[in-house]
Amino acid sequence: MQETDAPIPYDASDPDDGPYDPNDDAAVEAYWAEGKRLGLVRRGPGKRGPQKSPTKQLISLRLSKEVLDHFRATGPGWQNRIDETLKLAASTK
Repeated sequence: MQETDAPIPYDASDPDDGPYDPNDDAAVEAYWAEGKRLGLVRRGPGKRGPQKSPTKQLISLRLSKEVLDHFRATGPGWQNRIDETLKLAASTK
């Protein structure tokens, strides 16, 4: 744990607080190591697993400022909404 991290509240007597104290680095490492040993964990904490839906292809695309402003104003997920709009437009031809 870094010195600047605030401690995470943990009560060992509360069953909802999990199997280990997240403030104890050794306990965290032991928990993940045991999970890997038992085959319950295939990746570590913070590692992204395989995508469940078909993957998208990374491209570079130039869009007008008006289009970007419109979609960005709709909040998080704006890139997915552009994708949905383009899919809809492509299917109507």
